[in-house]
Amino acid sequence: MCPKEPWDALARRFGSIEGCLLPQLNEQWNDIRFLDYMMVGDFQRDILKLQAHVNFCGIKLTDKNMIQKILSTFPLSSVILSNQYRIEVDNKIITTFSKLINLLQVAERHNEVLANNNARAPRKKKIPEANYGKDNKGKHPKEKKVKNVDSYSHAPYSRGDNNPRGRGQRGHRGRGHGRGGHSNTWT
Repeated sequence: MCPKEPWDALARRFGSIEGCLLPQLNEQWNDIRFLDYMMVGDFQRDILKLQAHVNFCGIKLTDKNMIQKILSTFPLSSVILSNQYRIEVDNKIITTFSKLINLLQVAERHNEVLANNNARAPRKKKIPEANYGKDNKGKHPKEKKVKNVDSYSHAPYSRGDNNPRGRGQRGHRGRGHGRGGHSNTWT
């Protein structure tokens, strides 16, 4: 058996797959619109996937085709922005699909920041939360629990308590822990 024979058999079997996919891909190309997407990245993902499938079928989708697809399917609420991008494309400032997508993603991020900044009423300062940074895992989150060990009970201490470190320390080490062995700071 000649090595060419299996390749010819595969070509006969699967050679017409491009012809089967092309009508479906043309329909997808006609249906894809920039205004149908909430996020620029989602549109970019779908159009690049469509471009790869169309290129597989032997038809080349150029940057110019994809730029025109974006500009022709821009939302009506952004006509002014669409015209500004079209002017930049005509003046050869924007020459690639990736550059236009990057500009759209930057604009999208700026819009998110503006929306977040304008979420509260004008002339109202943001008030920090009262318990910001406080750890609420118990009454005293940084206190180390000391197990009640009777190993010191045989040693005589003043006033009959079993504390080897003296009055008020309760097994904590160091100074500055105040009465009861608790730190006065939460940091």
